[in-house]
Order: sequence, then structure tokens, then C-alpha cells
Amino acid sequence: MVALLLGIGAYILIQRTWTPNVSVNNTPVAQTVQTASSNNQADNPSPTPSLSGEKIHLSDGLRFETVKLNIRRAKRKFSIKVQYPQLVSDRIVEHKRAQLFNHAVRHFIENEMKRDYAVYTDTRDLEKEMSEWADVEEVAGGDYEISYASDEVISVVFSVYFAPWGAGGAGGTPYVFNYDFQHSREIKSGELFKPRSNHVQTLISYCEPKLQERHGEMFFGMSFAERAGEYKYFGITKEGIAVIFPEYTFAPGSAGIHNVFVPYEVIKDKINPRSPLAKLAGVANE
Repeated sequence: MVALLLGIGAYILIQRTWTPNVSVNNTPVAQTVQTASSNNQADNPSPTPSLSGEKIHLSDGLRFETVKLNIRRAKRKFSIKVQYPQLVSDRIVEHKRAQLFNHAVRHFIENEMKRDYAVYTDTRDLEKEMSEWADVEEVAGGDYEISYASDEVISVVFSVYFAPWGAGGAGGTPYVFNYDFQHSREIKSGELFKPRSNHVQTLISYCEPKLQERHGEMFFGMSFAERAGEYKYFGITKEGIAVIFPEYTFAPGSAGIHNVFVPYEVIKDKINPRSPLAKLAGVANE
């Protein structure tokens, strides 16, 4: 009974956060994009903590607008409702690099959602349809935070929470989209660091004492291999990187999606001098 009440509470919370599917020309659609706001931080507070004080450094009158990806699988009673950024320019009508970014970030989050929630495509089994959850729609809802944006690099941190059928609560997963805006291409996490630099060990040595101090006895111990596998989401900021961890990683669910900020000075000798990160870290010419 307790698990049931918690599950219903999580579902209600997410349903209040995300609006119903939209329509175009009064025709319902299964998947569409809708402009939601020109100020994501004001109208749609992100579940991810703010990662940098001075985050936006774009020229050409570029600014971010928020749009929403809605994918509804009616037979499965499952919906994906994730907000993501799009660049618009107040000076240039068709800004080529902005258009390429817009396509890339939408492609990224849409593919991540379809891949991670591919299992939720079939219809529910009879047992579920005959239960108290029969009329409850499962929802994966997400928001984003601009970690940093300049004419050279853009970093977007997504936080997606999923309330599955019959579960005791929603689970949270981060997704990070780092983008070389100057050369119009996605930056993979491995490109940020020098090959064979052992950067993960450096990050573990810096982050885990802070995590232990933050969570105390609630800190989850893991084997080295398990711990190393969690160091893969890096939000770029002006002063350093935010290492972002999914819910239930190193800490109980109450911690949610959480991060540890790592100053560039700590990882300076690990950063790839050819990556867009190098200029921010002051190692571009090394």
C-alpha cells in the first residue's frame, strides 16, 4: 500500500509538471514540437542545480528558446515529454550555425529517449490492464539547463525523470549534450581529455571525498569498475566541469540527479589541448 501511494504521488507530481500532448491545426499528433518559452530558467525551473553564474556568451543576437518534444504511445499508455533548447537570432534570419545546432540537439535528445525507452512500445499485458493502474499513463518528463554557451562551445544538461507503472517513485537520469559551435559538431566526452591520461582516476579522487562528506553514511560504495563507469556526464562551465550523476548513484534517491563541480585547475594536465574545453581551461597552447 505504501509503495502504491508513493507511486501515485510521483505520477501526480510529474503530471502537474508536464502539460498534455498538443495539437497542430486542431489535429492531435503523436509527436510534435512546440515553442514553450524564451526564458527557460524563469518559466520552467530545471531539476538540475545551476552550474555556472555567467553562462551565456553568444554574439549575433543569439538567444535560447525552449521547445518541447512530445512522443505519445497510446496503446502502451506511455508518453515522453522533454523540453530542449533552440537558438534564434534577433539579427540574422537564417543563422546557419544556429540551425545546425538546433538540428543536432533535437536529434540527440530524441534519439536518447527513443533508445532508452524503446521497450515501452508494446501494449500493456492483461494483468496491468485489470489492476488499479489501468488508467495511469507512464511518463518520462524532462527539462534542461544551459551549463555554458559561447561562440565556441555550448553545453546542455538534461534531467529526465521517469514514473513507471506500479513503481514506488520516479527515477532520474541526466543526459549531456556538448557541442562545438564553431565547427558545428557534437563533442563526445572522451574528446575532452588526453588519451590515456587517467582522467577518471583524477575525477574519482576529487569527487568522492566530497560525495562522502555530502551524504555521510548514506554514501554508496562501489567497486572501482562500477565507480569509473559513472564518470561519463560532464557539463562544461566557465570555471570547470560539473560531473553529473544519475539518481541512486553514490546516494539515496532523495539526492536526485546530483553533481560535483571540478575546477579546471584540478584536471588541467588531463585536458585535451585540441578540444574546445582547452581555451576555457587555459591549456589551448600547451
